[in-house]
Amino acid sequence: MEWLILVLAVVVIAAVAAYVILRQRSVALSRRFGPEYDRAVDEHGSRRAAEAELRRLEERRGELELHELEPADRMRYVDRWSAVQLRFVDEPEATLAEADDLVVQVMAARGYPVDDPDERTGMVVADHPELAGDYRTAHAIRRRSDGGEATLDELREGFQHYRALFSRLLDDAAGGDQDGDRRVARAPERERATRSDDASQWDRRAADPHGGEHVATREGDGDVR
Repeated sequence: MEWLILVLAVVVIAAVAAYVILRQRSVALSRRFGPEYDRAVDEHGSRRAAEAELRRLEERRGELELHELEPADRMRYVDRWSAVQLRFVDEPEATLAEADDLVVQVMAARGYPVDDPDERTGMVVADHPELAGDYRTAHAIRRRSDGGEATLDELREGFQHYRALFSRLLDDAAGGDQDGDRRVARAPERERATRSDDASQWDRRAADPHGGEHVATREGDGDVR
């Protein structure tokens, strides 16, 4: 009888220890992936399946050897982005597509796999989970834009999402924030804080692809608001 009690005690202790370990892993993954953890649970229908997928992404990311960009290459990308952004008011659909392409080019230059869109998004989830949802949204808007169905507000939103990820990728490539990157993008919080409602500061221009809709830009500036 005593040996049975001992065996049961060992089984209970092992079960508790296993539960604690699994719980700790779940908490670690939740903290690591933030909103992407909950999204994975919803998508896969269970925590076990979601955590298996997130661990797979971690392992895949661990296999990559990313590298920093040379300063000249970084500034070349910054200048290319600035040129694209200046054209947004007149060519919102074309520049949204170019913004998407620039993000892919920077990822490829850093060493990310980019041929498979799902794997590319997975690497964004692995390194920038806080931006992954917006990246998906930008992709969806790009698809709508290709079909001529995206509104001007959607195009602006998509461009801003691409801009945030583009800037973050360049920051990572330089090991931190660089003054040159501030020409690429402001963080969304700063952008909201600096946006003015004073109509006298804005020049309203009609966007021809969506007759009647307008995009607001600071006079003489191609920045997307």
